[in-house]
Amino acid sequence: MPTPVKILVVDDEINFTKALEIFLTKAGYTVHVANSGQEAIDLIHEYRYDLVLLDLNMPGIDGIKVAEALKAMRQVEDVIVITGHKEEYEEKLKALNIQNIMEKPIGRNELLEKIQSIIAPIIAEPLPCSVTTGIPTAKLLFIDSEIVYDNLFAPYFREINRQGKAKYELLFAEDKAKAISMAILGRPDVILLNTNMIMMYQELQKEIDRIVAIPKEVIVHGIELYGKRAEDLGLDRRKVTAIEAGVYEMIYPKKLEEAVRAIAFRHGLVDGKKYS
Repeated sequence: MPTPVKILVVDDEINFTKALEIFLTKAGYTVHVANSGQEAIDLIHEYRYDLVLLDLNMPGIDGIKVAEALKAMRQVEDVIVITGHKEEYEEKLKALNIQNIMEKPIGRNELLEKIQSIIAPIIAEPLPCSVTTGIPTAKLLFIDSEIVYDNLFAPYFREINRQGKAKYELLFAEDKAKAISMAILGRPDVILLNTNMIMMYQELQKEIDRIVAIPKEVIVHGIELYGKRAEDLGLDRRKVTAIEAGVYEMIYPKKLEEAVRAIAFRHGLVDGKKYS
């Protein structure tokens, strides 16, 4: 077995580091987290890292001092600075010969591509088989209006649970800020995003796409998709399942639940697994 690639994530934003830790661990890396400059320096004394993802604007020992310590100790192969203050620190970074700088907010795919351009990508072993039956156990985040969620989707999915056909955990957000927060902290397996929320918050889909702790899949649904493809709404059809579910009748949540069930089976999110 090859030695695991070890990455240190340094940032005082706890939610951000937690999201990165989840995402990079799923990508196959060994990840340590430091939420202060002093904590980062302590870890660097203890471990040798292949890569450090480093924020700069931190209280106390800031990222520049950490970068200086990294260079002095020579315990790290490479550094990627992730900052919202690039211009402020650009000259100091040049003096430290740090070339890899990314500006917040960063997209998960963009970050992974950058990491893989510096260190070899981790080749994940494919699943040996696909799940063909069982009880779905997925965690779902509905981003929708409160009226639609409370009166249509939540009752339907709870009834599916009550009948023993699934064990869905339901999360809900009705605005952009809560949606982004729940997507990071709630760690949903599937996001169900209504197109009326995209119309209301124009950047919502892009913000979700940037989240590094991305769910396994995203379902975008709504009447705006009638007669249209996902691409017509600016959606990447490789990343989302697009459903035109029509008017708010019972067939609507049924279509969504069928899509969620298929995703759960695809990713093995079930009790009582049987494989093909």
